[in-house]
Amino acid sequence: MKLELTERHGLAGRLRLVIRRRGRVVEIDDDDNLVMDGPRADIASNLAGVPVAILPITHVAVGTNGTAPTGQDQAITNAFTKPLLQVTRPSPMVVVCTFQILSSDANGLAIREFGLLRSDGSLYARRTRGGKVIEKDSDIEIDGEWTLYT
Repeated sequence: MKLELTERHGLAGRLRLVIRRRGRVVEIDDDDNLVMDGPRADIASNLAGVPVAILPITHVAVGTNGTAPTGQDQAITNAFTKPLLQVTRPSPMVVVCTFQILSSDANGLAIREFGLLRSDGSLYARRTRGGKVIEKDSDIEIDGEWTLYT
C-alpha cells in the first residue's frame, strides 16, 4: 500500500487590486503572491526552540521592479511606502490587510510590484503584475486587499 502525502503550502496569500481613474473602475486585478523566505525561517526557528520575534505586518509598498518574485527578495525597488489601513483576522488561519494608494500618493511612479512590509521594514510578501504597469498619476487611486493564509 502506497501512502499519499499531500503538501500544504502554508504562508500563502492573494492580492486583489481595484484600480480607479477619476473615480471609475478601470481594472480589477486578483492574483497570488509569494511569501518571502525570512518569515518562513522565523517560524521554523520558533518550532525548533530558537525564539525569534514574529513581527507584525504594518505597511504596504509599491515599486517599479516587474521581475517575478523569488523567496530571497529583500526589498521593493524605488518604493513608495505607507501604513496599512487595517489588519483583520476574520478566521484563525486568515489575515486580511487593506490599503489605499490615494490620488496624491506615488505620482510619477511606474508601478509594477507590490509588497507587504513588517514593522522593521523587512519584506514579508511580494507580487508583481506580469508585465502590466500602472502609470501612477493624480487621477488614479488603488484599493488593495491582501489576504494571507497560514
